[in-house]
Amino acid sequence: MITMDVQDYEYYEARAKDVKMEDITSDEDNADILERLRDNDPDFTHISIADVLQDEGDFVVREGDDLGWLGYFVGRSKELEYLNISDLPNNLKFDSFLRGLGHNRSIENLGISTDLGDHFHSLAPLLRNNNSISDLTFSGFNIGLQCARNIGSLLGQQCSLKCLYFEENNLGDEGLVEVAAALRIQPQIEELNFYASNLGRNGCVALGNALDGMRNPALATLDLQYNRIDDEGLHTLVAGLINCHHLTKLCLSGNALITEAGLRSLSTLFQS
Repeated sequence: MITMDVQDYEYYEARAKDVKMEDITSDEDNADILERLRDNDPDFTHISIADVLQDEGDFVVREGDDLGWLGYFVGRSKELEYLNISDLPNNLKFDSFLRGLGHNRSIENLGISTDLGDHFHSLAPLLRNNNSISDLTFSGFNIGLQCARNIGSLLGQQCSLKCLYFEENNLGDEGLVEVAAALRIQPQIEELNFYASNLGRNGCVALGNALDGMRNPALATLDLQYNRIDDEGLHTLVAGLINCHHLTKLCLSGNALITEAGLRSLSTLFQS
């Protein structure tokens, strides 16, 4: 088994022609994934970095440099459409993986189900340079304040995102404040989803201000189901929604604090 320190993309590029899968990883499933990526198998379009093997396409990080090579082959793949990172390996090669990932131009859907910490910043080249990415999802993990700041920093650049999802991750009002500041420069986003993200009145203020500050927003769908939104929060949000002339779907079910009086504030949208 080959063991190496953190390497850059050029290291793998120089060795890719002659490398053998058995020298990269002793895991047969990982070797199969790497080989299919290398060969640009048109039927292999989904990968998930996972902690346990459950489905085809699950890449479970082992010893050696299989993660670094995964980044390289993902980076040069022309067929990969979906990548989910559900496990953050305690592995120095994760930096090598992210460097390789930044070269990818085929991924359309990126899912993150774990706190990447400072590694969020290393995803910036992928979002900035890959015009194929349209969907970005954060789901199933607790987003603390620092994590929200890292995500906000990641989103604080021009990119091609059309759909942004925060689902069941306890983003909270403080977290949304950090994310909303970056949303102002993403007017091309067509769908925002904050399903069960523990959002209340202050989160509505932050989101409303962000939407109001967008220039010609393309937002068509806003999902705020199962949060803590009340009448006052909804009223402040409407001020921003008025600016969203393409909005066709607003989901509010599961917000038990919203009354008929709050819903009446939505009438302003139908008049705009």
